[in-house]
Amino acid sequence: MKKYGLLLSGGVNRKWNAERYANDLGLAYETLNKALGYMRENICVLYADGYTINYLGNKIPTRKASVENIKNIFLSYQDKINDDDEFFFVVSNHGGEQKNGVIYLWGEKEYITLDSITQYLAQIPCRKMVILGQCYAGNILEWNHKNTIIVAANEKGLPRYSMFDIIEIKKDGKIFNYNYDEFLYHFFSYLQNTYCNAEDLTEIPDSVKIKQAFHFAYNQDRYNPKHIDYDKLCKKIGTNVYEVPQYKEYR
Repeated sequence: MKKYGLLLSGGVNRKWNAERYANDLGLAYETLNKALGYMRENICVLYADGYTINYLGNKIPTRKASVENIKNIFLSYQDKINDDDEFFFVVSNHGGEQKNGVIYLWGEKEYITLDSITQYLAQIPCRKMVILGQCYAGNILEWNHKNTIIVAANEKGLPRYSMFDIIEIKKDGKIFNYNYDEFLYHFFSYLQNTYCNAEDLTEIPDSVKIKQAFHFAYNQDRYNPKHIDYDKLCKKIGTNVYEVPQYKEYR
């Protein structure tokens, strides 16, 4: 069995390309590679205009987040991914509600619809894990999927939010300070922490480890009205926000 990962963040342009999008992809990349056993050469990253992502002192090569590149990459997967392989798709980015949900790419008018993403995913025969952190990600649950786990940062028709604070990470005697999207940070941190606690994730069925990570992130998401600090955080921000992560498994 081989494992393939595709990480995507368009960012639109320099003004709207929030720094946390690169951090989200960096966290996801490190998690796939170091915690889940994905080979670096099998993780493709589409980020902005192909800018290199610098994360925890490592440089992650990327390609431009364009419709053409997405199409070509998914076409290449059809030729090399088999039924018993594993595919992990992660999005951190701006999302729009038009056409029942779009993912913005690099360029003022460049985007891909969730309908198109659904069609591309359907052409991959193996088990798929789809983790969507962009606004209106929950809209993808309106389509039918097969052999897929869908995780979305919020319900249909709603945006997602960045963390209110900064996370400090210590590595090799250095200190890194990063901001992330709230849900994605907790989701991937769970998988990394489980790995760091020496639990062998490779022996846990995919649906189990992803569902565990989802429930952890769901409970840790401070924009979730069920969180104990929800009212306090909204008061600190000065407005009410609403983020209820979604999980659905398709056979």
